[in-house]
Amino acid sequence: MEALSEVASVELTREQTVTATLLSTVVKSVKDYDIGNIETDRIIQRTKTKKWNRVSRGARIRSSDPQATPSRPRRTRTKSAEEIKSDQEIYTVLNDLSRFIKIGTIDVRCIPSLTAPGVEAPDGWRWITPPIDRRLKLSRELESIAYLYRKMLARMTYMVIGKAALRFRIYMLPLDAEGRRCLPRVSSVVRKTIREVLELVNASKEAWSGEINAPFVRLIEETPTSAPSLFDMFNSITPTTRQNSSPLNDYEIDEITKEIRTGKIKGMKSTLYPYQQETVAEMLNKELLPEQVPDPRFREMTAIDGTRFYIDSVTLEIYSQTSQYDGCYGGVLAEEMGFGKTCICIALICATLRQGSRVPEMYIHNPVTYHRTPRLSDLCVSIITRYGLSWRYYHDGLSPESIRLLSAHNGFYDMEDTRYISTRASSRTRQDIRYRRILLSRTTLIVCPDSLVHQWINELDKHVEKGFLSVMEFKNARRSGTQFEKFDVVVMSQRRFAKEYEDESSRMHNIQWKRIIVDEGHSMGTSQTSASFAAKHITVDRKWAVTGTPVPGLLGLNFGLDTAASGSVGENEQQRVANPHSKDVSGDLARLGHIVVDFLALAPWSYSPGMWSKYCSMPFLSENRHEVVERLLQQVMVRHRWRDLELDVQIPELTHRVVKLEPSLMNKIAINLFNANVAVNAVSSDRVDQDYLFHRSNMTSLRRLVSNLQHSTFYWTGHEVEDIEHSLKVANECLVNGKAYTDHDQELLKKSIEVMNFALQCKAFHLSVKHQEVSYYVRDVPPQVRDVLCDINFPGPQNESLISGPKILHMQQLVRNIKTRDADGSVADPDIIHAITEEFAYINSVNEQFDRLESETLASSESTARPRKRQRTNSASGEIAGNNVSPSKSKRGKHKQSHETTEGKSLPGVPATSTAATSANLHSVSVNNGAKGKKEQQQRKLFTNYSFAASQIPLRTATDSEFNKMKIEACFSSKLTYLLSQIEEFQSTEKAIVFYEYDDIAYYMGEAFEIAGVEHCFYTTALAPAERAKNLTAFNSTAEFRVMLMDLNLAAHGLNVTAASRVFFMNPVWQPNIEAQAMRRAHRIGQTRPVVVETLVLKGTVEESMFERRRKMTNEEFVAAKTALDDAPTSELIARAHFIDLASGNERGEVMKVPMSALKVTTDVA
Repeated sequence: MEALSEVASVELTREQTVTATLLSTVVKSVKDYDIGNIETDRIIQRTKTKKWNRVSRGARIRSSDPQATPSRPRRTRTKSAEEIKSDQEIYTVLNDLSRFIKIGTIDVRCIPSLTAPGVEAPDGWRWITPPIDRRLKLSRELESIAYLYRKMLARMTYMVIGKAALRFRIYMLPLDAEGRRCLPRVSSVVRKTIREVLELVNASKEAWSGEINAPFVRLIEETPTSAPSLFDMFNSITPTTRQNSSPLNDYEIDEITKEIRTGKIKGMKSTLYPYQQETVAEMLNKELLPEQVPDPRFREMTAIDGTRFYIDSVTLEIYSQTSQYDGCYGGVLAEEMGFGKTCICIALICATLRQGSRVPEMYIHNPVTYHRTPRLSDLCVSIITRYGLSWRYYHDGLSPESIRLLSAHNGFYDMEDTRYISTRASSRTRQDIRYRRILLSRTTLIVCPDSLVHQWINELDKHVEKGFLSVMEFKNARRSGTQFEKFDVVVMSQRRFAKEYEDESSRMHNIQWKRIIVDEGHSMGTSQTSASFAAKHITVDRKWAVTGTPVPGLLGLNFGLDTAASGSVGENEQQRVANPHSKDVSGDLARLGHIVVDFLALAPWSYSPGMWSKYCSMPFLSENRHEVVERLLQQVMVRHRWRDLELDVQIPELTHRVVKLEPSLMNKIAINLFNANVAVNAVSSDRVDQDYLFHRSNMTSLRRLVSNLQHSTFYWTGHEVEDIEHSLKVANECLVNGKAYTDHDQELLKKSIEVMNFALQCKAFHLSVKHQEVSYYVRDVPPQVRDVLCDINFPGPQNESLISGPKILHMQQLVRNIKTRDADGSVADPDIIHAITEEFAYINSVNEQFDRLESETLASSESTARPRKRQRTNSASGEIAGNNVSPSKSKRGKHKQSHETTEGKSLPGVPATSTAATSANLHSVSVNNGAKGKKEQQQRKLFTNYSFAASQIPLRTATDSEFNKMKIEACFSSKLTYLLSQIEEFQSTEKAIVFYEYDDIAYYMGEAFEIAGVEHCFYTTALAPAERAKNLTAFNSTAEFRVMLMDLNLAAHGLNVTAASRVFFMNPVWQPNIEAQAMRRAHRIGQTRPVVVETLVLKGTVEESMFERRRKMTNEEFVAAKTALDDAPTSELIARAHFIDLASGNERGEVMKVPMSALKVTTDVA
């Protein structure tokens, strides 16, 4: 206690008096509880220089332990005037409670009793200074409070609320408080302690007023155990309805908004729906009057006395005020698929046509140099153009001279273009500052995928009155010095946009664009592409990313395979479809960050590269904190929910049916052979090690097997006779090698042997393998041509035969070219018989020579390599089959490639190169010296459109002609037979889209449509973007084409194909969102017919089993399984090797409802 007397003898400040008063309490409490020796001289708190305001020179507080060695008086120096002033500032800040935020209270129990009360504080309670000695074991609450007290961030007063309990009032000093600069900086440990204290605070007013049984109200919410997903937040975004509140009462904005609200915008042919009016108005608000928002990194809180303060959402640091940021001048237009995003953008362009770009604020006050004394009119024009004032809105009130001056004067500004140039003498660089002149414009730049350039041009022509907009399509051909600013709209592809930006001499760099619209704007979700880099750095006022799915995890309300197995999709059947990629939430957040930070340059996120990860990604992933991301989505996204759209738009009904078909004999054989290969491999490898097909090292081969299996459900000719014989030999050896197999494995081997023997004995199967073509069942072939024309003749009263597709096409062309005609233009039967007999007799003789030559080569060859299959001829000229067999198709080549091997053993049925991967491996074409250009040119010929109007002279036969009875009833593919039957039934009144996944399927369908005389076109990656766009335009705008064959990989590119009201999927689509986007090509705004969608599935096959498994999968299972093989139950279905009964059902599978004419003739009914 001598130390207390020594301290008391010194003149103390008020704060030190409080410390000394409580010191006696601390020392007595320590003595009573026998805590031990305490070096009490550390109780006095130090300043930011780590030296406490010493009460007097040489004064020391000695230990209460008499055995302790007294410390030597420490020599101290006299403080400088600056230090004294700094200390005074510190005392001023710390002793003024009005600078602190009243956070709440903390109750502390089980503490030593106080023998002396503290000094009364301004709030009526008692001051308290927590113990400073760190060896004193305190509770968690007291330790945290003491630490913040030492760091000068908190002050406390207390009140006794029980025998052994205190209630502390916590006052926190905001980091932006006046005078805060004189206090120490906040470290990471301090931030952690702030979080601990705030989590303990009771923010109830009752507790602050001193009620003992006050309720506990948390200031900081607990870390949620779950949070809404990106998917849920995106689909809950509601349109913002705010009034224009321009501080200048802008007449221009008011007039534009009124025009938009009418739905009829000047220059637009189309009338906007109510939801489209709301969307355009909101886009206008974001462009011209971006709403100021408080710093999204902070949460707004209310103190006990009603004062508002702000807490950093990550560090929980406290601020009394927060910054305000402008919203982005643009955003993300994320309306649902098929609800007119293109039309909305065009309406925005027309509504703001008279507006131009503006000089950026940082350059607006740059001095303007005049070479002569300017006239008043020149000054006015300069001010108007510099500030981007839309003088065209006042066109009617201006004089002709004013209009001339304003029209002739292009606004501009000079922008610094700083470059660093290396010197020759050393590796040093010097700064080279140049000025680049930027011209103001009123041009909107539209950047879209290559396949959508022509669609944008067509949509502009469709929705805008002629001559209202000047539109430029910037094609692949480079135009040096193109004056983009002379046009209202410039449309270019992403590829062209990136290349143009890379060209430093391009005029693109010298324009301040009014607006950039990036269609399929999810492409901006990466910083790795040249297009995204260009979009980030281009000088532009307003930016829009247009996409219904900004990132893979933000998929809106759609229809998937599960929505309706059959029947219509009604209100109760609508559901959100889980995206298979939504598992990658971290990747989705990163992509969203690139759109917000790089493309939109939204403040404050664009200020620091790591800010997005710190405040958005990490809290969302690790703590389920979603508030910042949710506010951000609401800020940048413009969209309506599905139910909002349904109130304004009535789209015809969508019906989705799953059609289960009876497989044909060729389908059964192909599927059974795959199952046999799987079974033989499983038994012979004992289902272990790398020899087993389902071993993890064979995933590439397994994926190829699944792909080929999907092919076989349509049509597959890749099984080689040699492969079947090899697998048959392995199966027989397994049965006789004496190894003990289970009864189940023995049954698998026997069944495999049975199906392989059946295939080897089947003539139709050998025909399929030999010709690699789809053959058709044709009845009533005239006997005079039956032997030379037909590949296989079946006994029976109907004289049914098998004829390959190329033969039928060649026969049609051959007969059509007969020039000898009767008076009515019909061809006589004798002339047809003569032409067919002569042509095909020659073809057969040539093919026999090829067969004999090949046999002799095989017999004399000493090479162990399998020789390449020879190409057959189908014409008298001996040309390679497929080059001139038909006007639109080429002969399809071999499926089969070399086998994958594992330790020298082949994996049967699994080609080394996927036959579905590229059309180069699907078709046998003549390529001179492997020239790439020639090869690509001939590949494109495989997908040439077929139009009957462009074909040769129509064929007419007499009414009693024998060839009129020649009818096609079915083909080797049940799905193709059903598709032909459906198209034949509806093609006169409705158009159809047929989605496929593999190019060989497209080839077979195109060949079948040509045989049937169905006019069709292609939309495939094998065609150039310009050709695809031309086909799409012709399909939508003319009656020429009735069917479009579309690659499923292109179905998600925002295409509008409302001309079609029938949609067919040749195989079930594994990913529901891709299927939903494909259906949206037809079922969207502008559709006037009910849309019928059919997915074709073969009954009793593994395809049906996989489909049923797909329908029962949950969203979580889809998240984990991006492909069918990623789903364990589906892999088990494939490995189970379910064989199809070859004896059951019809050999043809599905048959035509109405048999189709094989000659495609017009009979003479006169």
